[in-house]
Amino acid sequence: MLGYIVHRLLIMIPTLIAISIVIFVIIHLPPGDYFSTYIAELQSQGERANLAKIAFLKEHYGFDRPLWQQYLFWVTGLLRGDMGYSFLYDMPVNKVVGDRLL
Repeated sequence: MLGYIVHRLLIMIPTLIAISIVIFVIIHLPPGDYFSTYIAELQSQGERANLAKIAFLKEHYGFDRPLWQQYLFWVTGLLRGDMGYSFLYDMPVNKVVGDRLL
């Protein structure tokens, strides 16, 4: 019985890695990123985007890094319990999800 449990736990590790890669790819499939969409939205409303602030946010959240580094940054954040920051709700994703679950 113990051997079966250990075997299932060892199978779980590559499965979780594969699932996380698939989720990351799905997140990055749409063209552009949040910041390019945000700039286009501001321009359509006739407002100017603060490009220095957007460049700072891209650097802070790792959008200026290669895709594999973004993945590692994302996974290590998930392992620490940091699901990121929701720009739409202007709060951490943990709070957004927690409010929806309750």
